[in-house]
Amino acid sequence: MLTSLRGVRAVFQQRSIAPTTILKHAAYGFRMASKTPGESVDELNEEMSHFFGAASDPEFSPFSESNGGVQAQDVALPSVASRTSESSQLPDVNPTPLTFTPILSHVDSKGHASMVNVAQKLDTERVAIASARVLLGAEAFQQVVSNQIKKGDVLAVARIAGVQAAKHTPLLIPLCHNILIRGVYVDLTLDAAHYAVDVRARVVTVGPTGVEMEALTAASTAALTIYDMCKAVSKGIRITQIQLEHKSGGKSGNFDREPSPTGE
Repeated sequence: MLTSLRGVRAVFQQRSIAPTTILKHAAYGFRMASKTPGESVDELNEEMSHFFGAASDPEFSPFSESNGGVQAQDVALPSVASRTSESSQLPDVNPTPLTFTPILSHVDSKGHASMVNVAQKLDTERVAIASARVLLGAEAFQQVVSNQIKKGDVLAVARIAGVQAAKHTPLLIPLCHNILIRGVYVDLTLDAAHYAVDVRARVVTVGPTGVEMEALTAASTAALTIYDMCKAVSKGIRITQIQLEHKSGGKSGNFDREPSPTGE
């Protein structure tokens, strides 16, 4: 209210209004303080018209709603509900998810090959299954089925080769640990529709590290043995789809390969 009186006093001084008039309107200012907000606004509009002249539009008032003004009794802060509603309409901003980049465990801080120290890791049961496919062709496949390959029983020799390879994996793969293998199982299945032999190797251990490499080595070596025993019949034999199918146990959790949509 004091600010309003000072503003009115400044206007009076600019218009050279008599001191008695100033005193009169100073008293008016104190009178305004005892009125309700609505009465004060109406009386202030009348005083504005008295000093500045009536507006050309009788409906005009600097405090009227039609001219962008506000009535004192209508001033209200937005409710908590309305603010919540407005904030809920804001677009959702999803923070960029943190990504984890796996680190090569067989490389040290200088980039040199290094064997992982597993001394602090607990012994747990670990299983790995790997597979491979040998595409023999029609002639070689028929001789394998009829056991006519000159070197002997292809499937029996390949199965033994897979078991031996799993046990010798640390000698073939430089950074593999020499662990105690509890079981190696190599299965060979004939696929007459594609003239192929499907190899499946399963390795089991209880130890501080996995046996994925042992399973892959077993499947690969069994496939190579089939090639070696049949190469005299056909040089077009192909070894394909050497891959890990399953692993369980260990810190990295379980893995199961999803079936390929092409069946390969």
